[in-house]
Amino acid sequence: MISLDAHNGSILWSKGLPKMVRFNVPRDCSNWCCDAEALYVAVEDVCLKLDGATGKELAQFKAPEYAGNSMYWGFVSRHDDLLIGSSSASSAPFTGYWGKEFWYDAKDGEHAKKVASDILFAVDSENGSEKWRYTEALVIN
Repeated sequence: MISLDAHNGSILWSKGLPKMVRFNVPRDCSNWCCDAEALYVAVEDVCLKLDGATGKELAQFKAPEYAGNSMYWGFVSRHDDLLIGSSSASSAPFTGYWGKEFWYDAKDGEHAKKVASDILFAVDSENGSEKWRYTEALVIN
């Protein structure tokens, strides 16, 4: 990840996050967002809160468990003082990327399936305390 100055394009900071990958975004969702102060980046089962100006890690928010299972972050968003997310089984996201079949432009079949999460939730964006959780139905990322 590289942060650039919006005025002149110079590099402000960079951070290696090799597990931050997200493939087939049209059928899954983005795994990062930002607000005026910070960048929130989903990396498997945690969402990192990074200082927008320096890239320094400010916090880590663990994806909530579901039915006793560890989960991966899916959707990531900010609203007021909340960090809103979804979480799915670690096997749900697309992981293939090498080869022409992984261009993910299929209209049907395995590569056209949508990724769904088991939980939609919100945590306090400062301390990570859970504010609410929805588990009544699958949520399409």
